[in-house]
Amino acid sequence: YPSVTVNTYLPAVTNFKANADVNSVKLTWDKVTGAQGYIIYKYDTAKKSYVRVTKTTNTNNSYTVSGLNAGTSNKFAIKAYKTIDGKECASKTYPSVTVNTYLPAVTNFKASADINSVKLTWDKVTGAQGYVVYWYDTAKKSYVRVTKTTTNVNTYTVKNLASGTSYKYAIRAYKTVDGKEVLSTTYPSLSCKLV
Repeated sequence: YPSVTVNTYLPAVTNFKANADVNSVKLTWDKVTGAQGYIIYKYDTAKKSYVRVTKTTNTNNSYTVSGLNAGTSNKFAIKAYKTIDGKECASKTYPSVTVNTYLPAVTNFKASADINSVKLTWDKVTGAQGYVVYWYDTAKKSYVRVTKTTTNVNTYTVKNLASGTSYKYAIRAYKTVDGKEVLSTTYPSLSCKLV
């Protein structure tokens, strides 16, 4: 009588999530019962296919992918696996997640006040398409957008202000990635008083 040996697949990974930073992405997921580890893939747009990032040898349900470019779109996928009779038995299907890394925070943010205006300056952020300048609204107790520049110019003058008044500003670099606005994770703020 003929016989056949076959390995059943592991269940697909569930609750696959990504938490981005400037140059890294932390991936998390729910553990798969019976898995010996997980295989993480990153989509290579040049090759138009997924490439292995790592094959873990433990059952930890998180992994941080580092060395990524700031302000870029990154797509990841994951499979659970188990070695049976020397063969890698993985999940048949795998979830994917797309996440954008953030831009670095703006540095050297300064203000130069005049009678009715404030000139803001800062160091340019590599890769930024422009900057979002905020003003702190004491009535609303929150920051409000003053402007969104469309160039990488590192200066902006806020005009028509009341003399002798204090103002608080903040700034973020931004870049549009896949139609979404990617901003700096953190933003510097400063206070100044007009003459």
